[in-house]
Amino acid sequence: MDEEINAMIGTNTWSLVPPDPSMNVVGCRWIFRLKRDSSGRITRRRARLVAKGNHQVEGVKLVMLMYVVILLLLVTLYQLLIYSLEPSTLVLSREILANMLHCKPALGPVSSSTTDSVASDAPPDPTLYRQLVGCLQYFTLTRPDLSYVVNRVFQHMHDHTSEHFSMVKRILCYVKATIDLGLLITPSSQLTIQAFSDADWAMSSSDFRSTGGYVVYLGPNLVSWQSKKQHIVVHSSTESEYKALANCSTEISWLLSLRSELQLSPPRPHVLWCDNLGATYLVFHARTKHIEIEFHLVRGKVARKELQIQLISTKNQIADNLTKPLSGTRFSFFRDKLRLHSRPPSACAGSIR
Repeated sequence: MDEEINAMIGTNTWSLVPPDPSMNVVGCRWIFRLKRDSSGRITRRRARLVAKGNHQVEGVKLVMLMYVVILLLLVTLYQLLIYSLEPSTLVLSREILANMLHCKPALGPVSSSTTDSVASDAPPDPTLYRQLVGCLQYFTLTRPDLSYVVNRVFQHMHDHTSEHFSMVKRILCYVKATIDLGLLITPSSQLTIQAFSDADWAMSSSDFRSTGGYVVYLGPNLVSWQSKKQHIVVHSSTESEYKALANCSTEISWLLSLRSELQLSPPRPHVLWCDNLGATYLVFHARTKHIEIEFHLVRGKVARKELQIQLISTKNQIADNLTKPLSGTRFSFFRDKLRLHSRPPSACAGSIR
């Protein structure tokens, strides 16, 4: 508890002010959790001080909205031109800063020939690995090009090897070479949603699970993305692609609900692009029992004309960057499609502490 309080004081999380009768005072409480390793052994006891958000009434004193999407909608409505918050304004640990300063720049965050081998020796300092990967997670908030590889190294927090540690170093070298990249958000009157969904079937050599990913655009602006290993082993590439379609369609539904609350009337239907012909056929012509839930989810949206499923060539599948390692040329090509650009000098304020 003392560690948590001292950390909040050190980062100026709050400031004390005299109470006012017009203020809505929100209480707080302590949450205690045990952190365990892969064998179930307790490695850390954590304490977190959180606000009692459950005491609020949604829509009256509390509006649960994702700040990034709200920001993008304001950009669209008020014709603003901004760059997103980048790592140069983040507070980074001493470990990650030291590693960034002493590495050579890399053109990509991961080699296209990298595997999930678990046969190599364990790294000498597991704590450093976990600290570095934990810090790198914050980069993915505004750097979709890092989502796949950071998610990949994060899966081995308790069973990482020297090969995984080398992957983390490669990420740091890439971050150093692209520290000026920002997520470009431009004014636009378009409110159409376009999404790209992809999956890499059974890519993990350790458990043969697939990795799914998607990117969602509001007009020309990228507003949502995800790279995540699927929970179960699937029987075919079509099934893995269809599960990725279902996840993406759920995200689109959330964005449509948000815009409805903001009283914005979007044009419809919206387009979801997929590069698997079998998955697009499954939407209209077939059903298999083991993916029945995903079938009804996506098929219902298509039937209500909320969504269109369209086929796209693999060479133009933007979500490829979030599901598999690519060559340097293809990675750079898709990275540009993710609206990542070098920021002008005026937008580079801030420093690494």
